[in-house]
Amino acid sequence: MNDPTTMTTITTWQEYKNQAKDNYTNENYTQALISYQKALQKLQEEEEHQRQGNNSNDNSNSNNRHYQHESTRKVMEQQILLSNSVACRLKIGGLEMAVVAVEEAKKCINLNKKWAKAHIRLASAYIALGNNSNDACQSLQNAIRLDPSNKTARQMLMNELRRDYSNQAHSN
Repeated sequence: MNDPTTMTTITTWQEYKNQAKDNYTNENYTQALISYQKALQKLQEEEEHQRQGNNSNDNSNSNNRHYQHESTRKVMEQQILLSNSVACRLKIGGLEMAVVAVEEAKKCINLNKKWAKAHIRLASAYIALGNNSNDACQSLQNAIRLDPSNKTARQMLMNELRRDYSNQAHSN
């Protein structure tokens, strides 16, 4: 039983992210998903707060450069949090989770179309949906185009093409 006097309150997106990592490592995917979603929400709130503060403060070049650097870093963190949320949803399984995983993976790609891992996550979500082999293969080809040495994307593409070929052979 948890002792309330020893429990700490989570207040930052980084703490939620760390909690989510621990839950994922312990195969508690539902709790990991909740923590990743809370981390994402906190990060977006922090970004909005910072944007509002930047608009009201002086607009010196050094302030703007710092804000742009922070903003870029936070976009990268959003990508990671979304990608990890997709991974949790795929581990939890089920059609509803797969549908949301596709949408989250697309958001992740929209943040940075050049991140191969986001395309792999989208392919994994399409595979989980079933009957989306063309979409999955397209996502994997995008990942390979971005990172030609990505063994995971290559292996997944080969598996998907074999599965697709096998399904076509059995339907004739």
